[in-house]
Amino acid sequence: MPLQEYLVALCEASRQHESVILGASPRGMLIWQQVAKAWAVLQNRDYVIPDDLQAVASPVLGVRLVTRGQPASAVIENILGSVAVPSYR
Repeated sequence: MPLQEYLVALCEASRQHESVILGASPRGMLIWQQVAKAWAVLQNRDYVIPDDLQAVASPVLGVRLVTRGQPASAVIENILGSVAVPSYR
């Protein structure tokens, strides 16, 4: 699965999660991608890997998801665990 498909699958999972009232929007997905690119640069890479998307997921999505009383960080961890991570090596 290409990285872009992984990102789309994560956003779809955020919208379908039982504890989420309002999931990641298309604009939120684009911002998540940009922040992951910046994170990759800070890690001395000129490409993004799934670990980058996961590393910045909580700061990016934490302010965008509206949850049903659960901490956003716990919901985000659950979402990350529910989508298969593509291999990149």
